[in-house]
Amino acid sequence: MVKRISASENEALLAEVTPEEVKEAAFSMHPDKAPGSDDLNPGFFQTYGNVVGRDVFLFCKDYMESGEILKQANQAVVRLIPKTKVPQNMTELRPISLCNVIIRILSKVLVNRLKPCLGSVISEMQRFECHDKEKCRQWAHRCTVVGGAPNISYLFFADDCYLFFRATEVEADNLKRILVRYEAISGQQINFGKSTVVFSPNTRMQDRTRVCAKLGVTEIDKPGKYLGMPMVIGRNRVAAFSFLLDKVEQKL
Repeated sequence: MVKRISASENEALLAEVTPEEVKEAAFSMHPDKAPGSDDLNPGFFQTYGNVVGRDVFLFCKDYMESGEILKQANQAVVRLIPKTKVPQNMTELRPISLCNVIIRILSKVLVNRLKPCLGSVISEMQRFECHDKEKCRQWAHRCTVVGGAPNISYLFFADDCYLFFRATEVEADNLKRILVRYEAISGQQINFGKSTVVFSPNTRMQDRTRVCAKLGVTEIDKPGKYLGMPMVIGRNRVAAFSFLLDKVEQKL
């Protein structure tokens, strides 16, 4: 097996954790991020670092030295965020896991140490690069999602991925083959049952039917909301965010 981590990189990874590392990790989070089962958000650790800072440092230091972690600290709360006003089944609920902030601080300490080494340990086989531009254009055409913006073929939104392509059976077939290839290489499986497709208003009905059948997904009119915010705004921004005014009025 080829060694990917150099001696100096290994030394940096195994070095004793410092209070400065822990503080940097704690203050890299937004203070109002959701708390875990202990109900303590990042703002608490940032505000009262002079009180709890040493305990957090010792928690991270103990894990780095022993590899063990307190079971009570490693608990998480699972929340179900509704995608619709009246969800009827689990596919209309989006689960999110809220771990305790002290675990997130430890995770960020580890991530910050790993970042400089990623270029050495990520194989080129894990990255896709197409040198044949003509072949890339044949797979899927880029789309314009808003005036003045560059043409794109995908967007990442939190843990969701938007894929843009022309509503033709050929491009749907190309996309399906790319996704199947991705599954084979990564070991991850795409849940087509939870995947949906949105067409532009001028797409013909027969094209919609063929694309949905080829990809094995269902068509929806609007992508809905993610964490309470609309995924697609459109031209009428007032209408898109009118629900915020309604919520504020209800609380007044």
